[in-house]
Amino acid sequence: MGTPAELYPYARAVQVYRRLESVKTLALSLLVILGFAQGLTAGECLYISRLTPENPYLEVSPQGDCGEVRDEDILVMYPEHIDRLHYGENGLGSVYIEGKVFYVLQNGTTARAHYFDNGPDYFVEGLARVISQGKFGFVDVELNVVIQAEYDFASPFCGGVALVRIGDAWGAIDRSGEAVHQVEFTEEEIRTLLDDYHCQHR
Repeated sequence: MGTPAELYPYARAVQVYRRLESVKTLALSLLVILGFAQGLTAGECLYISRLTPENPYLEVSPQGDCGEVRDEDILVMYPEHIDRLHYGENGLGSVYIEGKVFYVLQNGTTARAHYFDNGPDYFVEGLARVISQGKFGFVDVELNVVIQAEYDFASPFCGGVALVRIGDAWGAIDRSGEAVHQVEFTEEEIRTLLDDYHCQHR
């Protein structure tokens, strides 16, 4: 694991990311930086453990078999790992397993996050993108489903509006999932329609 002096730069990096937790849950780009993800075996988890007297540093490290992924998008974690996981200020932890990233609540509730910017999706305007059966939807920070996963793609919200795509057709929805523009436009057309929001919908 290395000496405290060797681990200090990594712990400091995690502390910097903790300041961003209200926007993004446990930035798993650290996993790439530390080079752990590629070496995981099937079923092995990677996450940041909570701070304890025995574990005084925030470390990203392999944690062994922490649960199982069912139906591709449901993570069932073992209780001892739920207790061991570090949770951010928004009450969420993050776990990397089998090439997927999951949000985790302290009660064991999980949701498969959209992998974005080398980590779980940002919470923007209170919502983050999740994946279910290959479709995009949105949850709040308590992992309540706010918008059902029914889109082939969805952008983050900006100005209360998100782009959505079904097949080759594009549209836009508000934070309740109601259509701002029906899913019937080209991407260029829908972006032109949303120019008034002064957002760069990704």
